[in-house]
Amino acid sequence: ILSKEGTIGKDEFYDFHKLSNYELVCFVGSESASRIRESFLQFRPMLFPHQRPFKFHIYPIHYFEKPDRDWEEGKKKGFRKCKHILVSVDELKQKISQTEYTTQVTTFINHLLKVIPDETFPIWFFTVMESPIQPSNCLPQSLPQETPDHPCNLALKNLFQNSPFPSRVKLLDTTEITLPQLGYHPEDVAAAIALRVYVFVGKQVRQWRSQGQEGKKDGLVRGGLIEPNFELIPYTEWS
Repeated sequence: ILSKEGTIGKDEFYDFHKLSNYELVCFVGSESASRIRESFLQFRPMLFPHQRPFKFHIYPIHYFEKPDRDWEEGKKKGFRKCKHILVSVDELKQKISQTEYTTQVTTFINHLLKVIPDETFPIWFFTVMESPIQPSNCLPQSLPQETPDHPCNLALKNLFQNSPFPSRVKLLDTTEITLPQLGYHPEDVAAAIALRVYVFVGKQVRQWRSQGQEGKKDGLVRGGLIEPNFELIPYTEWS
């Protein structure tokens, strides 16, 4: 389960234990994101009891267009403080074709790059966990069905194969977990994915520290200098 993101040491998932209170991990998405976050928080007392739960946020969305439509002003401002963005949107409230899904995801990610412009803050987009047997979205298909994968995942993999995004935008392909687990409880799948979140967040923290970067109360420390906190202004350009 964890091998794709690397190995873990005896007492740590890379440097997850060094995650500061100001390096917020933000789960963005529908019920699928909530399940992964819930599993993630259930592991916390066992793995990292000193890491306080307030730094692991949830930002619910059910649309790629104007995704913050149901957020209050404070939540819109708070979103701009995120340092790790983890996106899982299995339960879209809008039925769209595979082609439109690709278009909307591309536009959504491009907006995320503007909301969180720092090039050192990663954006992870998770593949869909829904069964491909009776998909609820990405129909009709426009891509050839060469594998027994969900049509939305075919669209995602095709998009990221020749990614138009900067390297900090990554696809988390969870199909090696979700496909063999068809018919099992979704909480089991979410738990396996949550463990991978610990690994790649810890790996990112290790990279930051090796470069002299750390989130502090007064701002971002980078290269021995502190970049003061910026004014939090809601992003208003969603389309």
